[in-house]
Amino acid sequence: MITINSFRIRNLRSIEDSGEILLKPISILVGRNSSGKSTLARVFPLLRQSSEATKKGPILWWGKLVDFGSFEHAVNRYATEKKIGLSFKISFDEDDLRVPTRRGLGRLSVTRLIQPGTLNLELQFSNGESGSYTSSISISVFDFKAKLSLDEEGYVSEIESGTYTWKETNQLICYGPQDRLIPNVGFFRQSSNSNETTWESFDPFGLELERIIKNFVHGNTALDRIRQLANKIPLGSRSEIFRHLLQISNPPSFRDMLQQLGKDSITFKRLCDVYFASQIDVLLYRANNVLNNFMGDVIYLEPVRATAQRYYRQQSLAVGEIDSKGENIAMFLDGLSKPQQHDFSQWTSRNFGIEVAPIKAGGHISLTIKQAAGGAEVNIADMGFGFSQMLPIAAQLWKASSTKTNGIINRYISHKRLIVIEQPELHLHPEYQSKLADVFVGAIREENNANPTSENSGIRIIAETHSPALINRLGALIADNVVNRESIQVILFDQGDSQSPTKVSVSEFDDEGILQNWPIGFFDPN
Repeated sequence: MITINSFRIRNLRSIEDSGEILLKPISILVGRNSSGKSTLARVFPLLRQSSEATKKGPILWWGKLVDFGSFEHAVNRYATEKKIGLSFKISFDEDDLRVPTRRGLGRLSVTRLIQPGTLNLELQFSNGESGSYTSSISISVFDFKAKLSLDEEGYVSEIESGTYTWKETNQLICYGPQDRLIPNVGFFRQSSNSNETTWESFDPFGLELERIIKNFVHGNTALDRIRQLANKIPLGSRSEIFRHLLQISNPPSFRDMLQQLGKDSITFKRLCDVYFASQIDVLLYRANNVLNNFMGDVIYLEPVRATAQRYYRQQSLAVGEIDSKGENIAMFLDGLSKPQQHDFSQWTSRNFGIEVAPIKAGGHISLTIKQAAGGAEVNIADMGFGFSQMLPIAAQLWKASSTKTNGIINRYISHKRLIVIEQPELHLHPEYQSKLADVFVGAIREENNANPTSENSGIRIIAETHSPALINRLGALIADNVVNRESIQVILFDQGDSQSPTKVSVSEFDDEGILQNWPIGFFDPN
């Protein structure tokens, strides 16, 4: 199963370098105000709003979810090189990256992998006359690494792949529109006729591969046979490629010369480097799809959520997602089927001791809350402010962990959902803050237990908080063996002063539920 396992941020606001951060089931962000917690959390809704919008550049710095201002506002003001970096590690199996593509001479080529691996993707963004753009892409997998350098318009000036370097010419270009994180690059050759000059798709690496393969075969080997050998090269480590190619028995001269030269020869390394360069456009295309799917699965809840209303105006709209402020929570709950409404009410009863129900009347919807232990139904507007802040969080977590197979929920659920919540404890008593820890753990356990082997299983939660009660309760759940300590991490943000970059570190719980590498007095006032 193809999965994004970790990410890294460079030169974004106060974060000079976050280091590699694993995407664990539960990540808790803590630190003082303006220390970089929200910057890291909001990267994910930033990517989502960027992927959903029609735009000219790769990143929509302000939109319906978050507002970073512009590239000038977002880049670290003290960075010597004004570039923002985003990195991802993507694990995959043999079948995950296979993409058919039509290359030069009309041949249909398929990227063939012979082993699972991890694709490392590094993106750098610069600022130009028309706004920000993707200025470089580094991609590495197995023991190969390549780098593309792009200009503001999307033209690739150079591709470095190990010992091989490709450069643009007047007759041969590599181009991809700068309207997404990873430009969809393609190679084009200038074609002239009596009337006009045009550009046609072209494979710039085929001729170089053929030239190198000629070193491994008899001089009388037909060109078609050489091209067939080129199409049989797989993608894997150099050792695995060498082992795979040794199994080719026709023509015999190919295997004999391959054995004679060996996998450490300059010629074989050159062959592998050119072949990897020929696969870059396919790998980037697949990585772009993976990132888009990942971004589309981001759910974001702002720190200050909508206040409760006595009545919500009814709309004949299918509401499949709660907005970032929770303003449409009543319409969402009203849109559920009766069994789903009952399931949600039972879920809130188990986790928070309250039952929630939408009631229609006179073209309006009201939300009522009743204590599970008994009592009358009360309009949410007459309850404490904390309930209105908690309800969108509860609904999002219930929706994400729901195992129901009918209704509107599953139409909007995809794999590896990432839920980003800022200050979930806002206006909540410490007792309810502790309950949030139980709900977080319950959400990831319920989903994963229901789908232990499914490719669609997996909820990941990132919560930015100031609540010691929430963190302490997570430790208690680990100590009680309710959840595995490997599922939870606490990410600390420490900025000495406003002129210094933020230091990002990770603290993890031990088997007793005690945080390791935890700064003494971290939550104490100065």
